[in-house]
Amino acid sequence: MSWYAARAFCAWAGKRLPTEAEWEYAARAGTTTSYWWGEEFDPSRTNRNGRGVEPVGAERRTNQWGLSDMLGNVEEWVSSAYVPYPVRPNDGRDDPAMRGMRVARGGSYVSNAAYDVGSLRAAARARVPPVMCVESIGFRCAR
Repeated sequence: MSWYAARAFCAWAGKRLPTEAEWEYAARAGTTTSYWWGEEFDPSRTNRNGRGVEPVGAERRTNQWGLSDMLGNVEEWVSSAYVPYPVRPNDGRDDPAMRGMRVARGGSYVSNAAYDVGSLRAAARARVPPVMCVESIGFRCAR
């Protein structure tokens, strides 16, 4: 599903895509570590099977705030445009009308190679064309 379609669905549901900062806050679930469970990667807490999406909600993949599959399974569109860090006031990243690349967060089931585990960190971000439609990118709505 493209970023445009995800945004349209959220609007239809009376919601919106989360900003990049909101998404990371939810993925971290009150922690400051690389993963919501700590600093060491634990493959049992993500779906990075390389084969496909798994049903959402497995207990081992649910963080302390009850959010499932924030890291792994599918990357998730956020409303924010891809603007390099550091964040600056009024840099436009959270303007939904801003043109250009968008951000997907959380890594996905295709993040299965040892070198790609970093894409599953809570802080990792992917730069993606907003028209891209692939099975490994999904979304969740925010209120």
